[in-house]
Amino acid sequence: MAKNNLTNADVKPLLAVMGKDMFAPEQVEAHQEKVKLRNNIVEGNKKKRAKKQPEDPVPVVDNLESAQARDENGNEYTQWFLLRCPQFKHLNLCMNKLEDDIIPELEDVLGRTTDDFGFTLTGNPMKGESIKELQCRIETAHKKAIQVMKNADPNSTAVEQDDIAFKRCSF
Repeated sequence: MAKNNLTNADVKPLLAVMGKDMFAPEQVEAHQEKVKLRNNIVEGNKKKRAKKQPEDPVPVVDNLESAQARDENGNEYTQWFLLRCPQFKHLNLCMNKLEDDIIPELEDVLGRTTDDFGFTLTGNPMKGESIKELQCRIETAHKKAIQVMKNADPNSTAVEQDDIAFKRCSF
């Protein structure tokens, strides 16, 4: 998506549909049925492909992920997240017209995606102070996530990386 003269207004809708989104627990069962239906179609298509028959269209259904959390009383409950666009691992937005006020949206997306997702934003009219602040926030958030993982599982193999901000968002 580099060199397309994209503005903040062009990029914001794209950023809004990436990463994890909270999912209502009462809708989980219905969504899992859609996933099962999709998986059945995929399996049926494998058989049809072997017989050289026309395949059925496969519906696009985002996957769900669950995580255990605790409420203010210490009771454990399950949180559900919808994984949107998990196939995207890097977004190259170089040499566009993105300005400083896109940074909160970038930070939000980085907070909703895994550590292997990143941006390249070279050549956009952003101020150096804003860039350094974003990189510092990414590094701090990563270190907090690693600490949470280590507290939850002392045998965790998560590695704390000082340069994570530069790997996730390069300018």
